Amino acid sequence: MPDCNTLLLPYRTRQCMIYIRYKEDMKERSEEFLMPSAFYGMWKKYLPNLKVKKTNSFSKCTVCTSLERQIETTHDPVMREKLRAERREHNSRQMYPKRLE
Repeated sequence: MPDCNTLLLPYRTRQCMIYIRYKEDMKERSEEFLMPSAFYGMWKKYLPNLKVKKTNSFSKCTVCTSLERQIETTHDPVMREKLRAERREHNSRQMYPKRLE
């Protein structure tokens, strides 16, 4: 950000996903890779200003927000998959251009 010394990763970026990507890249190069604890320790020590953005810059409709909250709070895998399917269906409907008549 221009007003501070913090570098922001995109919203919802997960350190564990970055570690997995790092590990895959190192394996492709046939190089040794750090264990997760060492990787996160180095991140904390050498990249203290690298943070994950806490909010999304784009607004969302109420249906999207509601479905996302339900997915996050539901522990039942069957119900969670049903909600994800509902969200996919909703998103695909929103992407179709509306016809003016």
